[in-house]
Amino acid sequence: MIALGPVLPWEPERKDARAVFQRLKADEQLVARAYALASRSWAAAANHAHLPEAMGKRVRRKLRRLGEQHRATASLPDGSTAAVAE
Repeated sequence: MIALGPVLPWEPERKDARAVFQRLKADEQLVARAYALASRSWAAAANHAHLPEAMGKRVRRKLRRLGEQHRATASLPDGSTAAVAE
């Protein structure tokens, strides 16, 4: 099991993934870090972060939604950003 504290020196390497990751709240980032570093499931990642298992599923859904929003704004032909409802 990995030790998770308030500061864990991991962030996604890709710029686009990092932009999405930074939109998560601190507790959601802990779950995402645990999943990326050592977990086999989102429920296990939430357990590693000392949060309820349901939090893992919520973080997975939120990451998917934020990722889709990021792709939608990044793919605009004129390079502008569109207002995307959250």
